[in-house]
Amino acid sequence: MRSRVDDAEMRGCMIRHANRFGISTQTLGGTYAVPPGSPHILMLDTGGVARNVTMPANPRKGEFYYVFNTSAGAFALTLQDSAGGAMVPAASVAQNGMMMVVWSGTAWKHN
Repeated sequence: MRSRVDDAEMRGCMIRHANRFGISTQTLGGTYAVPPGSPHILMLDTGGVARNVTMPANPRKGEFYYVFNTSAGAFALTLQDSAGGAMVPAASVAQNGMMMVVWSGTAWKHN
């Protein structure tokens, strides 16, 4: 059995194993560190101030998150790597915006 498939294309599939498509809804009170094993959908309200969101350390290649900014005001979420460093290019989610981030095996990449 193959344990790794790179650059595969899947159509009409159902995700079953390790499915974390639950939703985490948070109103932030400071920098938010995404815990390992969090649901893949993050609905984050900035709480009225621009906030930083640090991604989990030691993710598996292909791990991903959809980050939604549900703030009522024009306050951005800045996504950072697990050490609190800026992503390259910079990743900012504006009010009512969404960004998908994926671990490439070496860095968090985003759309």
